[in-house]
Amino acid sequence: MGYSHGSKRFDDWTKNFLEDVARRLIAGIIRMLTLEGIEMGLDSNASQINYFGNKGGAVAAMATDNATVTVSQADGELKEELDKILNDLKSSVSSLEVDCRQDASNAVEAMQEALAEEKPKASIVKTVMGALKDFNGCVAFANNVAALTTFIVTNYPGLLN
Repeated sequence: MGYSHGSKRFDDWTKNFLEDVARRLIAGIIRMLTLEGIEMGLDSNASQINYFGNKGGAVAAMATDNATVTVSQADGELKEELDKILNDLKSSVSSLEVDCRQDASNAVEAMQEALAEEKPKASIVKTVMGALKDFNGCVAFANNVAALTTFIVTNYPGLLN
C-alpha cells in the first residue's frame, strides 16, 4: 500500500504524504512543545516593572498569573542628607538679624514638616521655599537654602516647578 491511494501521479503522492504523515508529525511536535512549555511555566502571564530612581537606585518587581507585588523602598541616605541640610539651616538662623530669626526658624520647621510627609504638597513647599529665599542677610543661611533647593529639585522632581 502506497501513500498515493491508487493514483500514480507524483503530485497526488506528495499531497497524500503531507496530509497523512507530515501533518500528524507536526501536530505531535506542537502538542509536545506545548506540554513542555506548560511544565516550564511559559503559559503564565508575567508582568515586570522596573523603576530607576534619580540617584541610581533601581527596583525590579515581577508578578506571574494573578499575583500582586507590593514594593516599598525607604532610602535612609536621603533622610539623613535632608536632616543634615535642615540642621545646618537651623544652625545658620542664628547668624541672621535678630528681628528675622523667629520667622526664619518657623519657615525651616514648616519645610521640615512639609518634607516629612510621604507625598509633600508642592504648594506648601513652594510657599515655604519662597519665604526662606527672602531671608538674605547672611551668606551661610543663603548657602544652606541653596543646598536645600538642590536637594528638593534632585530628589523630588517637579515639586518646585
